[in-house]
Amino acid sequence: MKILTFILLSLLLAIPCIADIIVVEEDGSGDYPTIQAAIDAASTGDIIEVQPGTYIGSGNRDIDFKGKSITVRSIDPNNPDIVAATIIDCGGTESTPHRGFHFYHDEDANSIIAGLMITNGYTVNSGGAIRCIEASPTITHCDIIGNTTGVLVDGGAGIFCWRSGSMITNCKFINNEAKGEGVGGGFRGSYAPPHATINNCVFIGNSAYRGGAIHNCEGPVNNCVIVNNKARYGGGIHSNDGPITNCIISGNSGLYTGGLDYCNGPISNCIISGNSATSYGGGGLGWCHTVISNCIIAGNYAAQWGGGILDSSATIRNCVIVGNLSGDIGGGVAFRGNVQNMEIINSIIWSNEATLGAQIAFANESEMTINYCDIAGGKQAVHGHTGSTLNWGIGNIDDYPYFVDPGYWDLNNTPGDTNDDFWVDGDYHLQSEGWRWDSLRLRWDYNDVTSRCIDAGNPGSALANELLTVPDDPANLRGENIRINMGAYGGTTEASMPPYDWTLLADLTNDGTVNLADFTGQAKDWLQSESEQPGDLDRDGTVDINDIAMLAEDWLK
Repeated sequence: MKILTFILLSLLLAIPCIADIIVVEEDGSGDYPTIQAAIDAASTGDIIEVQPGTYIGSGNRDIDFKGKSITVRSIDPNNPDIVAATIIDCGGTESTPHRGFHFYHDEDANSIIAGLMITNGYTVNSGGAIRCIEASPTITHCDIIGNTTGVLVDGGAGIFCWRSGSMITNCKFINNEAKGEGVGGGFRGSYAPPHATINNCVFIGNSAYRGGAIHNCEGPVNNCVIVNNKARYGGGIHSNDGPITNCIISGNSGLYTGGLDYCNGPISNCIISGNSATSYGGGGLGWCHTVISNCIIAGNYAAQWGGGILDSSATIRNCVIVGNLSGDIGGGVAFRGNVQNMEIINSIIWSNEATLGAQIAFANESEMTINYCDIAGGKQAVHGHTGSTLNWGIGNIDDYPYFVDPGYWDLNNTPGDTNDDFWVDGDYHLQSEGWRWDSLRLRWDYNDVTSRCIDAGNPGSALANELLTVPDDPANLRGENIRINMGAYGGTTEASMPPYDWTLLADLTNDGTVNLADFTGQAKDWLQSESEQPGDLDRDGTVDINDIAMLAEDWLK
């Protein structure tokens, strides 16, 4: 009997607790009259289901989870219409400040807000809609709209996270404002860990002194749309050391730097276009000391230095920098004094405009290395001030890149007035008689011309994710991939594939023939062990006899 009782007790303990669903109605007729009352009564794992309606007043603002692992959600967080109809109206003003939620009891990812609109929050210092202090809740599918922080510098008018590893996903941040010298109109994080993660979010029309959309996230910012935000410094993002990946950063404006400002984490696979710096430089990016890879930096404007990029001692790899404008110096890329160790590789810099140094300009005591790039005007188009150093690699070219559909500046029917011009984004896949990706029809297609930038990147660079065959041509009857492409799609699954005999692996100089110049380039690195050496044709990290043999196979072709 004792054994049977023990077994039954063990089975009962093993059965998981079934969460209660606690209903809150707008008119107070639900299980509890307010959201706060429901939270106070809830137990671990419970779900508080907020019915559509507008929730105002005490108990429905300044909401405190009190450390509980519970979920507060709408009836369907995945339905945008339901989210828009389930409103926490904080009713905050300068004289009577209120926010939506305040987390400060060590809440973790099991404390969840999902599918709510939070609006009209107003706080004097930080977190107009949501404030997280040493707490890391999950915030998902929420609309954070029209919230404000006052004149103090803390900011984070939408969400403020201090020592918070919050996961913020699928949220909309719209028209939030950090007043005065506040930072982070949409979101503000902290330098101290843990750091928040922002995924699949939209930031539109937010404003601040620094970081119109985001300030100091430090954690990853992935798959976000950051559009039409503004700030004095960094209209889109200011001061972020976490990776920024697969984002569209467009139409943002700043007095100093339009798109990204002081972002030192890796920036990859982003479209940075149509941003503007109305006083000083860095229309697209400014002061970003990092690796910028597979990005399209197009149609940005700066009144002075650096229409596309300013003073970023970065490695720029496999990028397209086109159509950027500067009212002064350096249409595409500009570096002022004392910028060292800058390298641009496997990139295309074309159709930028400036009074001086349309494509690239760099100043005294600056050093720049350019390898395997297509630059309009070639070496002569790179403007270096006295005392600067340009290391011009052997594989650079000056050939029209043949993009599928280049972007352009629309004059808005007022050719005499540049103030209302706007940038129209293009398609920067490279045309090919072999294969190129059609981003509209989502299939492989071909053209009657082949871009010289295809298979013209550094022979020592890994192909990475470039395809060896395409589904429509598994036998490679139309073409084959030998080297990495220049441009934003080089090294990716959407890299264009050239027709047969378009390029030679051992053509280090990109002049169309394998000869003594290529052998000389290979011999220069003989027995050196380093990644991405042009003569390292088998890409094993060392230039040796195997690479000489591969060069010999292409000799005088």
